[in-house]
Amino acid sequence: MIKIIKMPRNAVEFLVALSIVSSSFDIFLVINLFGFNFRFTQLVIIPIIVIWAVGCLSKGKISFPKGMPVLLLWAVIQIFFSFRSPSLKNAVGYNLWLIFDILMIFAVHYYCGKAFSKIRLMRIYINSFEIVSIIGLLQFFLYFFGINFYVTQTWGSRLARINGFSYEPSFYATYLIMGFILSSYLLFYKDENFFKYKELRRKQLIIALALFLSSSRMGWLMMAIWFVFEAIIELKWLMKTNKVSKKKIWFILSIIVLSVVILVVAYGYAFSHFDLTFLFNGLGLFGTSSHSSSARINGLMLSFKIFNDSPLAGYGLGGVDPITAQYMGVTYSTLNNGYSTSIIGDLLIASGGLAVFIIIAYFCIMIRNSLCKTRIQKALSATLVFELIILCFNQNILRPYFWMHLAVMSAFYKPDRMMLRTAFKG
Repeated sequence: MIKIIKMPRNAVEFLVALSIVSSSFDIFLVINLFGFNFRFTQLVIIPIIVIWAVGCLSKGKISFPKGMPVLLLWAVIQIFFSFRSPSLKNAVGYNLWLIFDILMIFAVHYYCGKAFSKIRLMRIYINSFEIVSIIGLLQFFLYFFGINFYVTQTWGSRLARINGFSYEPSFYATYLIMGFILSSYLLFYKDENFFKYKELRRKQLIIALALFLSSSRMGWLMMAIWFVFEAIIELKWLMKTNKVSKKKIWFILSIIVLSVVILVVAYGYAFSHFDLTFLFNGLGLFGTSSHSSSARINGLMLSFKIFNDSPLAGYGLGGVDPITAQYMGVTYSTLNNGYSTSIIGDLLIASGGLAVFIIIAYFCIMIRNSLCKTRIQKALSATLVFELIILCFNQNILRPYFWMHLAVMSAFYKPDRMMLRTAFKG
């Protein structure tokens, strides 16, 4: 009989909170062992996973989060295909990383309602985005006065492209967009189950400012898409309730169009009088180089070629970079992962043509079930959709904050007696 290890509820909540806050840390509190990076977010939650696992073994039963059988099937296929990877070392590392992420989902799901309520979990989750945003804003302020606080890219001698503790601004934006969408959704529907409206508005503005100052074009695009989505929903609601006449709706639309025209004209004036070409570096626009967009497109095309050469049998997640390097004719090293440019290509190469539908099915289960549930579940679902979209222009689906979001989503599917009744209102 295995002895059950117990940990105080406050300790469990504290470690989970630390893991959530540090989930985007790529260059801070990172330990390199055997050629692999171990992040602080992973290290602090290991005790929680171990205690959960020991408890399950002692009781002989386990509670499966939503969609977990499908996710586990995909994971098994990844492990099976990983033996085709040109680098077995990388394959083992990525398999352990995937298993760890899945165990994290189990652990957070299990302790939600036992060590902390859903309300506490969501407050911690939204607060984490604000904290990391403040770190980015601090970077911007310090760099202006000549102090480099983990800044990896700049606009010039005085202005930093803030990145928090992420590898670069685009990684930072990929993380922050989740906090922006989540807080914006709750604000849009005036949901005060977790924070008062004014407090939530402050958090959203801080996150939005950090996201803007990251100068990530994909981050800006996601923000713009969200605002368009808000406008469409608002107009549909106004037309449905007949609270505003069609004439006024057309007036509102005219104002929006006029505002866009004014912004375009103003931007054109600013562009002609000031050097703003840094905003387009990598896109091949306005005389700038196209290294960024070309690299992404070429990388995706190469992924399709690799997939086309082996459409059924994949190489596992740990085989994506080694096989890509092989096709590129470069020497591969586990210290230089990052040859891929999109999770679309990653999943095709890793899973093969048939197994890729399994992971897509998992995401559909998580999103579809949220659409008919509570408002916070819908907010988490919308956040997942936006995150998947922006990840289509980035590599590596195993990012810790992405799986932490799946863990939080899974926790909110679980009935919880510690949850207030008002939080279940749609």
